[in-house]
Amino acid sequence: MANLRNFIWSGTYDGMPVDIYLNRTPQIGSGVVEVAQPLRLAIRGEVELLGTHKGAVEIQMPDESASGSCTVVLNGAAYGNCPYRTDGIYLKIQAAGRELTLGAADKQWTWIGVSGVAGWVGLWPASEVMAEDEAERELAALPA
Repeated sequence: MANLRNFIWSGTYDGMPVDIYLNRTPQIGSGVVEVAQPLRLAIRGEVELLGTHKGAVEIQMPDESASGSCTVVLNGAAYGNCPYRTDGIYLKIQAAGRELTLGAADKQWTWIGVSGVAGWVGLWPASEVMAEDEAERELAALPA
């Protein structure tokens, strides 16, 4: 089922501040999960990666079907009829010429993968202490 809560850390809540990482390290910014609901997820943040970048992504699902079409808003630009499918612990969405992958079966991490980008963007709750070895663990490759 494409309940968005299945693809983010289970403790995520509306308004939750997050630290943003490239893979598990380094921390590249911070943000907030504005909305974390079964049919709507909205995240905004600011990262330092080859300059400062602000960004926002919102996913709006029509229902909890395992596949179908949804709406994605990237930095204010809306993309309707974006095909999506669930793939085990991942939700994969085609939007703006890219595939977005969302997954959360890894402690307090919520992972966002973007096709064409080497690595994952990791969201970690800003209020949670990270074990010293957490950032050093290997991150699995992007799903095929």
